[in-house]
Amino acid sequence: MEDFRKYHKEVDRAKLTLMDQRATTFYSSLLSMLNIRISREVSSAATDGLQIIFNPDFIDSITRPQLLGLTLHEVEHVVNQHVDICKTHDLCPDVHNIACDHYINLRLLDMGYELPPDGYADPKYKGMSSMEIYRQLEKEGGKPKMDPRFKDLMTPPPGMTGEEHAERVLGNIVKAIILAEQSNDAGSVPGHLRRNLDDILSPRLPWTTILQQYLTEYCAEDYTMRRPNRRFMPGWYLPTIQGEGLGHLVMGCDVSGSMSEEDINEIWSEFTYIFETMNPKSAHIQTFDTQVHLDKTYEQGDFIPEFELEGGGGTYVQPLLNAIKEEEPAFALIFTDGYFGTPDMNDINTEVFWIIKGNPGFTAPKGTVIHFE
Repeated sequence: MEDFRKYHKEVDRAKLTLMDQRATTFYSSLLSMLNIRISREVSSAATDGLQIIFNPDFIDSITRPQLLGLTLHEVEHVVNQHVDICKTHDLCPDVHNIACDHYINLRLLDMGYELPPDGYADPKYKGMSSMEIYRQLEKEGGKPKMDPRFKDLMTPPPGMTGEEHAERVLGNIVKAIILAEQSNDAGSVPGHLRRNLDDILSPRLPWTTILQQYLTEYCAEDYTMRRPNRRFMPGWYLPTIQGEGLGHLVMGCDVSGSMSEEDINEIWSEFTYIFETMNPKSAHIQTFDTQVHLDKTYEQGDFIPEFELEGGGGTYVQPLLNAIKEEEPAFALIFTDGYFGTPDMNDINTEVFWIIKGNPGFTAPKGTVIHFE
């Protein structure tokens, strides 16, 4: 088997060069989430949204600044979700890829990056969107010459549907946006993503995926197979996070009349998942409507029993907020319909995540709002 380590090192060098530049946190973060492969199955480089494939001979033929430009070019395809747009709009893959290449390369050249020679970057398309360029290429006619193996990248990986693939790509983009904001580098996020972030989050990603993107900063980075992740068994044998974990969590669930048994079961599953994977030393869990029902603290390693569907009245969230204020957990989760008076959150410095069902107009005095879809 051919040894491609030197090519991986060259790509790693390009990654570090990008990280050293100002206002590149978003792109650096997204690039770090993509799998890098070295293979001759493509003629130069290509991406399916989750991986970037580089041809080793092509890397040998270009300079390091050009490799940086090429790497950013492929990341731009991911940022703009070009593969998924092509599939969902039933576009010609060859023509669409060339249109996107013109669009990306013209932008990168304007930003001062160097690109490999002979790439598509016709100045007559400057200022046009990729779809406008696509329509213009259609009018101009002519059969583009493309690497036929490029079409393989239009097929989702084995065991993954097209919808799941698109969700994974979008999840990585959202995660990179959040990391850029947490690093005080929100300016590195492309303008169209910043403008459309609410639309990206609410209707297109499940609430569980969105929540997990936000909780990433609290997670340890090491995994172990000694204690397999029970959430995915028996179908998959996956690791859990190891290490010291978090100190303490507070999690609350509204069991008022608006919350169905199906909702409660889904929330219990998410609580269990967070408790098992994030490994807190303890977690205070409370269920409530107009009064508190379950009110118990679980220690590391305990089993969380399923919630009983009790209550069914209105919603009073203040006792849970009082517990958050008193206990000062690493973070708090509140699942609720949000139909209650303005709660008192004075002196609460904990990060609170509100997961809201059926109340699109809900605003929180403090914290992050995620809509339960």
